[in-house]
Amino acid sequence: MLAGARERSELLSECCSVIAQARSYALVWVGRGEPDGSVSTLGSAGEATDFLHGIDFRWDDRREGGGPIGTALRRSEPAIVKVNEPSFAPWRDRARQFGIRCVVALPIAGVGDTRHALAACSTDARQIWGQDFTLLTRLAVDVAAAL
Repeated sequence: MLAGARERSELLSECCSVIAQARSYALVWVGRGEPDGSVSTLGSAGEATDFLHGIDFRWDDRREGGGPIGTALRRSEPAIVKVNEPSFAPWRDRARQFGIRCVVALPIAGVGDTRHALAACSTDARQIWGQDFTLLTRLAVDVAAAL
């Protein structure tokens, strides 16, 4: 799939779809850290994609930058958060509406100064640990190479 996709948006949407379907994630999405500190969505898939609509994600020092996607973008390291943790407070109520209980965000090495991250949202707080974390980490590396 990574070798066959021709455009970045096609590649990212397809990656999200494959991960969401294969591992039954409620939502998988790729975000890009913008120069103004905001995070834009480049691709998403899963039954909970509406979770992303109207939500403010950031990667700067604001409160909305303290969640998993902001942490992965800012620190260039993985972040795993359960929705009941304090850092997830800005999105907790909305996440619960979609049954999301845990989120992992993994940095994707970008071109130049551009920062990207892959996030997977699970309805099972235990799913992200172990084998899934290893698989998602490998996929983030593969997506970086393809970009």
